[in-house]
Amino acid sequence: MKVSELVTKSARVAQSAERKLHTSRQLADLSGGLTIHEGGRQSTSGIRATVFGSTGFVGRYVVNAFGRMGSQVITPYRGDGMNTRHLKVMGDLGQIVPIHFDMHDTVSIQRSIAKSNVVINLIGTKHETRNWNFHDTHVKCSHRLAKLAKEAGVQKFVHVSSLGARVDSESQWLATKAESEEAVRDHFPNATILKSAAIFGDEDSFVNRISQIINQNFVVPLIHGGGQRIQPVFVADIAQAILNSVTRSGTEGKVYHLAGPEVYSYAELVDIIRLKIFKDNTMIDLPEPVAMAYAQFQESIPLNKKPLLTRDMLTQLKYDMVVPHRDPKDESSSLDANTLTFKDLGMKPNHFDQYVDRMLIVHERNRGPSRFGLVGNDRTDSFGMSLFDKLAQSPRVPKLGTIHDMR
Repeated sequence: MKVSELVTKSARVAQSAERKLHTSRQLADLSGGLTIHEGGRQSTSGIRATVFGSTGFVGRYVVNAFGRMGSQVITPYRGDGMNTRHLKVMGDLGQIVPIHFDMHDTVSIQRSIAKSNVVINLIGTKHETRNWNFHDTHVKCSHRLAKLAKEAGVQKFVHVSSLGARVDSESQWLATKAESEEAVRDHFPNATILKSAAIFGDEDSFVNRISQIINQNFVVPLIHGGGQRIQPVFVADIAQAILNSVTRSGTEGKVYHLAGPEVYSYAELVDIIRLKIFKDNTMIDLPEPVAMAYAQFQESIPLNKKPLLTRDMLTQLKYDMVVPHRDPKDESSSLDANTLTFKDLGMKPNHFDQYVDRMLIVHERNRGPSRFGLVGNDRTDSFGMSLFDKLAQSPRVPKLGTIHDMR
């Protein structure tokens, strides 16, 4: 055999060995025989995940997280299949599999999870409709998915809920979120539950909604002084936490409280966003009956299927959405002994101010020439004043030193 042929053959053997090593480096050997391997989008991770709610805000980030490591992801969808086309590019050819399903059709759900070893439930809604109320969307859907997943022999079930969820909550949204956790536990005791704080990102219904309220109203209504405490968390961190809860062993049957590193009051968030989009709206603390009447008016506008403000959203402002601490009134106190967070999933969450500037560009109405080309905290208004200097001088919000670092 010629030397050149030997060299070529040796190179092929080396490439083959490298490829096998790349696709077979074991990440975890989970209970039930689910073995997960490390690799890129062209490798085979061993995960076959069905992501219910994949066409939603968080879902696209979850599909991307699994697709980029070589997992096969089934993306059940309702209605038009074009709703899932943006997901197809998030994995290798044939690895992102859209399947039509109907939550009322048991057979279609079984078909969606038949070959999966992981099921992720992201189904949820911020607005009730004529056909789907909060109880139907959060509780009945979760109950049905957990039951069928258990019957199908799925090895891991991940359910995403919310911080502040309590069965006795006055908010139907929070109450049904808590009931959904119980429904999952009834049929899938080893399910991993992730309780998320308010999630922000480019397509969110949190920061964008507040920005729209500011832009469309002369005043910004608050309730209870805007004192609700919130720990906004970045959407990509939630997606990574879901992935880690699947790839790491020992997460079965546990509840994780996922929130960002800073705690803000609702009034602080409104003021930060207001200043960043260069609006001078006044915040008014409305009596609860007046605020509820205003929200009811928003809900009653014809053809307004997704009002910016609803009565249930106002009710949610009564409850803090923060990670539980030993002293609920002191964020500097240590975490509750039984509280699992991002740290227990091997993660460190991103800060709110890392992304909010870029997100809010689309909401800015008064673009001054001095601000073109300036990004982040260096952006200034038309008078040359730094946004954070302006924020610190605002009489409506405490100094930034009162925003607590939770890391």
